[in-house]
Amino acid sequence: MLARRATGEPVAYITGRREFWSLDFFVTPAALVPRPETELLVEATVGLFEAESQILDLGFRVLDLGTGSGAIAVALAKEIGNAEIWATDISSDALQIAEINARRHGVEEKVHFFAGNLFEPVSDRPEFFDMIVSNPPYIRRGALDTLPRDVRDFEPRVALDGGRDGLDFYRRIIPGARRHLAAGRFLALEIGADMGDEIVRLFVDAGGYAPPRLYRDYAGKDRVLCARRLV
Repeated sequence: MLARRATGEPVAYITGRREFWSLDFFVTPAALVPRPETELLVEATVGLFEAESQILDLGFRVLDLGTGSGAIAVALAKEIGNAEIWATDISSDALQIAEINARRHGVEEKVHFFAGNLFEPVSDRPEFFDMIVSNPPYIRRGALDTLPRDVRDFEPRVALDGGRDGLDFYRRIIPGARRHLAAGRFLALEIGADMGDEIVRLFVDAGGYAPPRLYRDYAGKDRVLCARRLV
């Protein structure tokens, strides 16, 4: 184990474990290691649900795009009693990890996993979801080789590469989510710390959303944007 760590391999991959949202997750190199910053996305989503709970008491459908290890999907399933979670990922290997984590935490009946690229597996579900969440790849391609060794050399590049300017997935998710969200419901996205203004402009350009709300993490950095789909 020490020899593996000396090469830069993340501790989570060596031990096969990582805590997220006070839950113990199984992890492998098939998916990104869950990060504390992403807990803010869960926190924001739970807060939005609680604010809307009176009109969502019959059920709460969530779509998690690019679920990876399933950390967000499982955390939301544990936190929101009447949630039904749909989770997609382009990697079948990552989905196997996510399914293990759902079983580990007893929410396998509440979380449905689908292989496919972003919205492809739910293309027949217009205006179906109350919340769409995603922590998409957002590292600028030119910055990938400057990442810390444990990230650059070991974590899946497909889950990191956000294109030339880091915004490729936001350009797809923001307009795509509008079709799949019920009227008045929410899209919540983790973002890069310096991308807030650019992604707000993508919401404006897409149309159909109220002005996004920005959440900062405990380091004071922009971390999550949430926007309501207009009726």
